[in-house]
Amino acid sequence: MHVAQYLAKGKPPADQRYADWITQYVSPEFVQAAEWLKTEMNRLAEGATPAKRERLLGIFEVSSQYEWLFWEMCWKGDAWPILLEPRARF
Repeated sequence: MHVAQYLAKGKPPADQRYADWITQYVSPEFVQAAEWLKTEMNRLAEGATPAKRERLLGIFEVSSQYEWLFWEMCWKGDAWPILLEPRARF
């Protein structure tokens, strides 16, 4: 959401797919959902031990890296490089 808000201040991209992405991520509905999720995560983290906070930060960082890799893959036209076994094996 924050990246889209920054990008929305500039000239819209020529590629309509990216322009649509920016429009979606700055929409009032998306912003409201993102703010609710942030508030809920903060609520759930209240009173967490320092060790649990570190674990939560680690999870957030890894999920952010996956998000970046997803969009980088789309930008380059790559296929998803991770092939998982069927869920039944977990």
